Amino acid sequence: MGKFNGKHFTGPVGPVIFRKRKGKQVVCAKPLPGTMKQTENTKKASGTFGMASLMVKHIKEGYGEEIMGYHDGTLHNRLMTSINPVLSQCRDLSTMSYTFGVDSFNRLNGLNFNVESPLHKYLGFNPGIMLEGNSLRVEFPSANAKKNIKFIRSSNACHLTMSLLLFNLKDGKRLNEPLNQMVILAKKEQEQLGGQEFTFTVPDGCLCLLSIFLKYYDYQHLLNNPLMSPGAICFAQLVPGDFEVEDLNVWRSMGQQFS
Repeated sequence: MGKFNGKHFTGPVGPVIFRKRKGKQVVCAKPLPGTMKQTENTKKASGTFGMASLMVKHIKEGYGEEIMGYHDGTLHNRLMTSINPVLSQCRDLSTMSYTFGVDSFNRLNGLNFNVESPLHKYLGFNPGIMLEGNSLRVEFPSANAKKNIKFIRSSNACHLTMSLLLFNLKDGKRLNEPLNQMVILAKKEQEQLGGQEFTFTVPDGCLCLLSIFLKYYDYQHLLNNPLMSPGAICFAQLVPGDFEVEDLNVWRSMGQQFS
């Protein structure tokens, strides 16, 4: 559809395209499908974009039960903005092979699944997350962390879930379901989250995405909604080494290897 800005037309109209070039109006024939020429590097970059889109798809699917459809409309684009540059930087266009570093994906740290309810606004503190060998530890501050969690109106309990999604990128696989550990915090009780530590065992050669989700309840009734559903990626790091086939987790193919 062509547009008129008061001086020039721009955009396609029928078989032609209106453009502005050096302050003058020009009209070009619209190229037929399949006739646009691309350089070899452009084609390769397009392939990297497709790989990023595939990875975004699997992140959203992998965390589907925790997100519950309560993500905002910009999530896909925000994930793409974080992942596509990583794949572009880590891919050798001459060989089309990937080389990822331990911190290649740290751009994902702090990415909220719903910008309307950022996790830090409700969690109120940052847990310590450390990868040591094949042990991923999540430590909560020894201060009175429970009081720092913001309970929303009508809620009497908060379910805090630490959800670990793993990617074996070299073989093009991801964990079928994330590894979850959950703590239930009652608003009126005295149990404290502070000082507790949680551990996940992670295989060599895998990308670890650890996210935290908060679900609020009024007894058995879930109160989360499209405008209030805190959750974010809190840790994104690659475990050094090569993946071992003896791993006991259940994996699913992503349909494409990142090798």
